Amino acid sequence: MLAASSYDLGMNRPHYASVAAIGLSVAVSVGDLWFAMPLHLPAAVDPWLHPLGVLARLAPVVAGALIVLRRASNRVGWTLMVCGTLVIGLQLCRMAAVAAVELLPSSPDLVLSAAHALAAVPQAFFGLVYAWPAAIVLLFPDGRFSGSSDRWCFWGILGASVSLGVAGIAGAPVTPAPYEGRPNVFHVSWFEPFGDVIFAAGWLVLWGLLAANVVIVARRLRRATGERRLQLLWLTVAAVLPPVSLIGCVLALTGSLDMRYVDVAVSAAQLLVVAAVIVAVTKHGLYGIERLINRTLVYVSLTLLVAVVFLAVTIGSGLLVGAGSSWGTALATAAAAVIFFQARTAAQKFIDRRFASRKFAAMNALREYTGRLHCGDAELGDIVPLLGRILGDATLRGYFPCEAGWRTIDDQPAVLDPGAGRAHSTVRFAGSQVAVIEHSVALSYTPELVRSVLGEAAGTLAMARLHLQVKHQLEEVKASRERIVQAGYLERRRLERDLHDGAQQRLVALGISLRRLQHSLPSGASVIAPALDTAVQQVGEAIGDLRAIAAGIRPTRLDDGLRAALDDLTQNSPIPVEVNVPDSRIPSELEAAAYFIVCEAVTNAVKHAAPSRVIVRGALDGATLRMSVADDGRGGAVADAKGGGLSGMADRARAHGGTLVVRSQPGTGTTVEVVLPCG
Repeated sequence: MLAASSYDLGMNRPHYASVAAIGLSVAVSVGDLWFAMPLHLPAAVDPWLHPLGVLARLAPVVAGALIVLRRASNRVGWTLMVCGTLVIGLQLCRMAAVAAVELLPSSPDLVLSAAHALAAVPQAFFGLVYAWPAAIVLLFPDGRFSGSSDRWCFWGILGASVSLGVAGIAGAPVTPAPYEGRPNVFHVSWFEPFGDVIFAAGWLVLWGLLAANVVIVARRLRRATGERRLQLLWLTVAAVLPPVSLIGCVLALTGSLDMRYVDVAVSAAQLLVVAAVIVAVTKHGLYGIERLINRTLVYVSLTLLVAVVFLAVTIGSGLLVGAGSSWGTALATAAAAVIFFQARTAAQKFIDRRFASRKFAAMNALREYTGRLHCGDAELGDIVPLLGRILGDATLRGYFPCEAGWRTIDDQPAVLDPGAGRAHSTVRFAGSQVAVIEHSVALSYTPELVRSVLGEAAGTLAMARLHLQVKHQLEEVKASRERIVQAGYLERRRLERDLHDGAQQRLVALGISLRRLQHSLPSGASVIAPALDTAVQQVGEAIGDLRAIAAGIRPTRLDDGLRAALDDLTQNSPIPVEVNVPDSRIPSELEAAAYFIVCEAVTNAVKHAAPSRVIVRGALDGATLRMSVADDGRGGAVADAKGGGLSGMADRARAHGGTLVVRSQPGTGTTVEVVLPCG
């Protein structure tokens, strides 16, 4: 934030001062355009150059006044407004002089001569155009010089500018444009021999101090961090233009450069300083400077490269096919176009490596990780820690939107609530939000780095989000399957209990009643005894069928444990079955699953493998039940794609979160191994 302090002069009436400065500046600018522009601009000069200069002189006054109106205690706003008003005052001298000459032509000769000389004051004191941008840069952000070097640099620039003005006014015997060739009433004859020396020394000192101003600001920039660094970066860019345009001005005076380019550069420098101050004070668009500098360097280097290639091909083709040939121009244009498109990526990498080394290293690290990820040498879960390392923020966190809310990369629930010193950056991929990265607020001051890194990582973060979503969907399917299995198991128990306590008991009671009826018959009724025997036998067979059905749904012996149920199973087997299963108890639904898997495996062996014996083994390994059914039959068992046999056993094992493996080589028997988690 800019420091707020009282500004002693005029601070009690900032509104009136701002309005007066704007009103004076607008009036002088309009008068300058009306009087001066038609008079002193030659026909060969582009008519838009003078309005551009007027706009550049008017911009600091308006910007400074607006800043003062918004923040009356802002010293930079006051400095901008006062310096801009002084520059406008130079234009007021021109406008007053032109008005006196054009509107009062019958004035005394002394008045007209003074007006002729006064009209040249803005040109003589042109160095002040370079002084106020330097003052703004040195006084930013609190309106005070940060050290003695800043103070000496500013007063040196101001002194050199005034010296140039005095040398231009007092050293010339005749007036320059717009009333050139008239006697200069301000001429000092004894000063004339020193005028050229002072003029040359003044320009040299002014350029050296402007260059020193850039060095001072760059040194402050290296020490600055966070938001202050971005503010100074804008001003550093603005501070570079004045010494560059001053060199152009010297070249124009020597005839080596068109003065129009210098006018444009000077006006652009003033406008850029004003824009930099507005951005730095309001902080609107503050974070775009790094990207702007990067793109400027890339395209300037490309422009120079294309120009060199075009010139070289043009000269070479001219030597080969002759000067003036259209083929040479066409070939040069084609070569320049090819170079531009082919060299853009290389230029971007070169600029990033030289001027954005942190971004360059971060992008390389991300691309290396992506390559390893595609090769299967890295994990998706590494992306968020990697972002923290390459961005230099060990506290960086990634949050992914899921149906169950926000989740972290390790699938932990999270709440988006940044605390003090934290900030959020949204990551989008293909138009959709895929993640939110929480990081230190200090990274907000390097937005180009964060934007580039998160843009490069967007695809990987989208994959991580998709991985979490699929994981949750699979977990939901698993939980749903377990609920279905549990419901089926409870339903089988209910059916088994209903059969045992309902139909079976009623059949038993019916058989007993029939037998009592048979015993109570008189001796003469013995003829119906065989029929009653048959009825009792059929009731017994029905009871046996119900018991078999109930055992298929859920054996009653499972109430005594898996070992007891398997022992009953082997008693009716046509081949020897060895059972080696511990007596330990596990959840009843898992006992039922293990029983039916073993039952199916033994039935398949007896039915299809023709073994001499079957061995059933089981072990409880911590929270895991391991069962195996091995036979010495013909082998070669193949799973049925329709879901029966081996496939049905595998489905039953997976329904409880377990696995089933079948080893069956022809001639070596078959082994079915099942693992069921019990935790």
